[in-house]
Amino acid sequence: MPCAVAMTVVGCTTPKFTDYERLQLPSKAGSEKQSVVFSNFSANPLVQNGQAYEQVRLKLPEGVKTMTVPTGTVVAPSERDEVVIYLKKSLGWMGHPDGPVSILTEKKGMGAGVLVHRTTLRFTLFGGSSSFEGGSSVSAVVLVPPSVRVKTYEKRPFDDEAEYQAQGWYTLSTVPDADKTFLKYTRKP
Repeated sequence: MPCAVAMTVVGCTTPKFTDYERLQLPSKAGSEKQSVVFSNFSANPLVQNGQAYEQVRLKLPEGVKTMTVPTGTVVAPSERDEVVIYLKKSLGWMGHPDGPVSILTEKKGMGAGVLVHRTTLRFTLFGGSSSFEGGSSVSAVVLVPPSVRVKTYEKRPFDDEAEYQAQGWYTLSTVPDADKTFLKYTRKP
């Protein structure tokens, strides 16, 4: 009898998903120069504010039926059997730094990640900051196949990549989106 109990317990454990790199599909990278829009909004010539637009495509892991996204994420139906994510990384800071600060460098500390848990693909954002002088933020548009149910969750974005990687999240490798497709889904008529 002890052997049967041991088999039942072992059979109930869900193996940890480890094949994240294979989820990412090739995406055509646009020009980084064309994917960044600079802003004149600045109190200091050392600060170069603006937005950077990026994208990533994901193959759904086998058995995934649900995707969770942070509140505020724009979700739209996908025509393909894949998830497509468009990011807008923004820097709007009025500070007075000792050296140059630009959306071109600050965007590297902002991004998105996923975590597979059983039949759910969890999605999150990281790298936003806020102070009385402004800050940075990351916003997302997620295109999801009709077969996948989407739930939102209320959670503050992670401040930095290390914080959420410590919890098992996988950082997505994004490419520049010169078409700025994020805007297509977020512009108000």
